[in-house]
Amino acid sequence: AFNAFFVLGRTIGFIGHYLDEKRLDMPLYRHPWDDILYDVNCDIE
Repeated sequence: AFNAFFVLGRTIGFIGHYLDEKRLDMPLYRHPWDDILYDVNCDIE
């Protein structure tokens, strides 16, 4: 029963984001990959 409320809330949120994108005529914000991905050197011995 609680799972249905969770799914309903998420669905309403996604619909709201979609309508905002159309209303503002802006695409979804995508953060640049080079700012997210980085190398980590892990030497496990």
